[in-house]
Amino acid sequence: MKEDFETIWNRIIDNQGNNFSTIKKVSFTYSIGEYDSFNPSVPVNHPKASNKENVKKAYDQWPVDGPSFFSKDIFAASYVWGVLNDSRIIKKDE
Repeated sequence: MKEDFETIWNRIIDNQGNNFSTIKKVSFTYSIGEYDSFNPSVPVNHPKASNKENVKKAYDQWPVDGPSFFSKDIFAASYVWGVLNDSRIIKKDE
């Protein structure tokens, strides 16, 4: 059974500043900002706007094999996938 999203979100908060990786092995960190914004540390020319609600929508679709499998309304999908795919956030035995 999937864990409650608030548990996942708390892990996301606890792991901000740590290194994560996209499916293409691009390393990034992120921070959680005001109003629960999710801010990946990526080049400015990459779309990166995201927030807690967006991450929750992605988690509701989890598991997916890669960011392209999320619905098209998931913003910063590569980075959200990289975080959700990490065993620090979602335990692999789920």
